[in-house]
Amino acid sequence: MRQKHYLVKKPSFVQLGLTAYSARPIVMTTIAMIAGMMPIAIGLGGDSSFRQPMAIAVIGGLISSTALSLLVVPVTFLYIDDLERRLGRAFSRFKPDL
Repeated sequence: MRQKHYLVKKPSFVQLGLTAYSARPIVMTTIAMIAGMMPIAIGLGGDSSFRQPMAIAVIGGLISSTALSLLVVPVTFLYIDDLERRLGRAFSRFKPDL
């Protein structure tokens, strides 16, 4: 029974962005931005002391936002969906008959 429950939820989980087709542009954009910011973060070029902290912050933000978009949000959606189903079953007995 539990296995059947997850088979029903799998299409919505895949729709949220964990397919290779939709994750590829997100990952490619993130890698391109990180590669573009890496010389500034390393400190190559003139007067890098002013730009280096911003480049490091941008790289950290890109990594964290990509992780949130591809991992945390879909998993959180699954947990909330499970909670909604459990609460729906628990409160369905209180539903008035029409």
